[in-house]
Amino acid sequence: MNIYEHRNVFVYYDSELEAVCQTWQGFCPGLIFRDAVQHTLEFMKNSSSRSILSDITEQRVVSPFDQEYADVIFSDFIREFSLAQIAFISREKSVVRACAGRFERLVKKKFGPDTINFFTKTSDALYWLSVNEVNN
Repeated sequence: MNIYEHRNVFVYYDSELEAVCQTWQGFCPGLIFRDAVQHTLEFMKNSSSRSILSDITEQRVVSPFDQEYADVIFSDFIREFSLAQIAFISREKSVVRACAGRFERLVKKKFGPDTINFFTKTSDALYWLSVNEVNN
């Protein structure tokens, strides 16, 4: 089920994975980034899914303002709806991974290590989501 689509981001729900999946491409303007995040969380509020699989392999750096936005909105969501988990797929050594690492540290500090993780392989991310399943 498609949730949000723009040339820089595609967000959809995968019923088999019971996860919202995001695929990011290139530089995503702030308004589009925030809109995609908002659509992701709105969908999750109205469904039983509490997992996000986000592929940032081809994404460019997100502005500090939008990084802060993501921290605040995800933190609010996790507090309000108890549990959520985010698996990122990225290159091991990239500027995007380094920037997203700030978000990872903030989330782990607030909610623990089982809330967010980074992977270089989709299969590893899917395994982690299944082992740390919070959907039910």
